[in-house]
Amino acid sequence: MPYVGIDVAKNKHDVTALNVRGKLFLNHSLFQIIKLVLNY
Repeated sequence: MPYVGIDVAKNKHDVTALNVRGKLFLNHSLFQIIKLVLNY
């Protein structure tokens, strides 16, 4: 099960996702691509 942390702010949002071993698998650049695809 992945662990996801989301920091929501007025002007900037950050997200981090880790697998069960603590390895990062969702980085900031991937999050930017997701935002572009969703037109957010």
